Amino acid sequence: MFSVRVDRLAEDLVIVVVLGEIDSLTAPKLSTALHCELERQPAVLVLDLTGVSFLGVAGLQVLDCALARAKTLPAALNLVDHDQSVVQSALRAGAMTGLFPTFRTVAQACARSAPVTMTPVVSTVVETKGLEPSTPAVQSSGP
Repeated sequence: MFSVRVDRLAEDLVIVVVLGEIDSLTAPKLSTALHCELERQPAVLVLDLTGVSFLGVAGLQVLDCALARAKTLPAALNLVDHDQSVVQSALRAGAMTGLFPTFRTVAQACARSAPVTMTPVVSTVVETKGLEPSTPAVQSSGP
């Protein structure tokens, strides 16, 4: 199962939580979610990858593209992950270590970010169950 949850905790702060495998089937869904949020031009986008069990080449390309887009805004793109995770292994293999500010917790990633203006929480979930690319479901809460 793969899922992406988007939490807009503040006007300028977005947290994107990813669970499951990021491969050639699921990477486009992550790309869409990240680019939609970056279009809103938050000051900070926190990408929580602690629930990722696999990060393939397609996923690395999505991260690279999102980082490039964030730099044009400018927006901070902070990763949340653990030192010995599959994400860190993939970043090392792709020669991408050190490109992203990386934190151990979402709270740390948010605390080291620019000041934000608080607004109500709005969440969006993009979820794919199984590996069939024809089964995506998009759910949205809030206005």
